[in-house]
Amino acid sequence: MGKKISVIIPCYCAAKWLGKCCASLADQTIGMKEMELIFVDDASDDGGETWNTLLAFEKRYPDSVIVIKSPVNKRQGGARNLAMPYASGEYLSFLDADDWLEPFAYEKLYAYAKRTDAEIVQFEQYRYFGEHDLRPYTENEEETLVEIHTVEERARFLTSFVMTTGFSNKFYKRDFIIASKAQFAEHVFYEEPMFTYPLMFEVERFATLKQKLYYYRCNTSGTMMHEMNQMNTLTDHIGVQTRLFEKMSGSHYYLDYKDEIELYFIHAFLYETLMFMKSRNFPGAYPIFQRLGKMIREHYPKLWENKYLQAMGCEKQRGLLELAMKNAGEEEFSSFYERLS
Repeated sequence: MGKKISVIIPCYCAAKWLGKCCASLADQTIGMKEMELIFVDDASDDGGETWNTLLAFEKRYPDSVIVIKSPVNKRQGGARNLAMPYASGEYLSFLDADDWLEPFAYEKLYAYAKRTDAEIVQFEQYRYFGEHDLRPYTENEEETLVEIHTVEERARFLTSFVMTTGFSNKFYKRDFIIASKAQFAEHVFYEEPMFTYPLMFEVERFATLKQKLYYYRCNTSGTMMHEMNQMNTLTDHIGVQTRLFEKMSGSHYYLDYKDEIELYFIHAFLYETLMFMKSRNFPGAYPIFQRLGKMIREHYPKLWENKYLQAMGCEKQRGLLELAMKNAGEEEFSSFYERLS
């Protein structure tokens, strides 16, 4: 009989974090015999420390642990793509090497996924900033099951933003992921929207679980947050969102969901990019805004016609797009940017 859950864990120079990560997996109440843990050493250059740590864990649980060594560094997205063909569990989960789980996480998720028959279950997380700084991160307003069967139902689902583009706060039916051919962006930091956003057009049963099961390390020594505080990740964000929009606008989904796809692009490409800068106190917001505006005017001039822009809740996106379309000066942009939240 196969495993219930496959868990994919990319690792790059992660030896200092793996003890806590692996312990949280070994302590899962569902039992190690029900899990398939797939670790990918993403070409770590720490003298074999990460690789040897993984081999020791594999030796301890040979029937539950698979260790893969990537010859080249593909970043976290590429490492996950490398691992997915090895997965054989009924369900699929992703865990970063510097994060960890509640002991009952997979027992709870498996039971809830089976009960709802959901292809994706979205749960909640804690944000860990230090031993005495643990912050709840709530994205699910309520515990619910969304069933999607018609174009109208999917349009409402897409514009409700109930499903986020985060990947680690989700539990997936593996057969659903295989059928969707979902893949992460590789060789970039901001890899997850290329994986999760297209799934919104495939999922028919989406459930939310209002329970915090995952500890996401946010202190600056953690891999993810260290990368997020680097200015060059902004380029990755812009590039991935552009590639994602090109992919979706060239797909058959664009025929039925043109306005929904464009609304997401306006939000992610323009609003999220500038909020990314503002929340990290990055300098040079106006030159970035000029760059984004130039791309929009030259390549996507009809975005302004989007039917959702006049809706309540889209004021910030509409305001930024209006400034971009008219190539606003620095003073007008700065006045708007200061109020942006």
